[in-house]
This record gives sequence, structure tokens and C-alpha cells, in this order.
Amino acid sequence: MKREKIIERLEREGIVSRFETELVQIKKLKFFYKNGYEPPCWKCVHFDLDAWLEKDVKRCDAFEDIPEEIWQGKNDHKEAYPGDNGIQYLSWYDYSRLKTGHNKD
Repeated sequence: MKREKIIERLEREGIVSRFETELVQIKKLKFFYKNGYEPPCWKCVHFDLDAWLEKDVKRCDAFEDIPEEIWQGKNDHKEAYPGDNGIQYLSWYDYSRLKTGHNKD
């Protein structure tokens, strides 16, 4: 029961999602509690979640090895960054709005 309450609180804070498998939730929880932050890359459409889950590799479409400055959220990567191959951060939320045509406020 305690674990469920923790998951619910972290869902409200946007750290984990009900749509994620339990394996993903557990790995994210362990990372969050060990390091004290949530990498913004987790919410980016370009992030290679499988590489991170299986090999602890911080990789995405823009970087073979995501720079620590971006991984730690010190740079939001919404603008060009050296070596990003012209690919910047795009949240799953914004991506879904673009795909459905709901990007106009």
C-alpha cells in the first residue's frame, strides 16, 4: 500500500505515469530518490528509453551521450546546442498536440 501512495504522489508531480510499465516506474523512482532530480529527457520524444532501461545509456536522437548539463536540467535544450544535429527537446505533450492539430492556444 505504501508503494501505491508513493506512485500516486509522483504521478501528481509528473515524475511517473500510469501508462509506464512497472519496470520503468521502479527504475525512475530509484534514480529520482538516489539523485534527487528528474532528467527532463524522460519527457522528450527523442529520448531512447530502451537504451537507458537496458544499459544505463543516456542517448537520444540528438546525442549519442546526452550532455550532463541537459540531463540534469541545467539547459532545457529548447534551442540549438553544440552537437545536437539540429534536434531539440520536444515533450510528448507538445508532440501529441502537434500531431492532433491542437497546438493553437
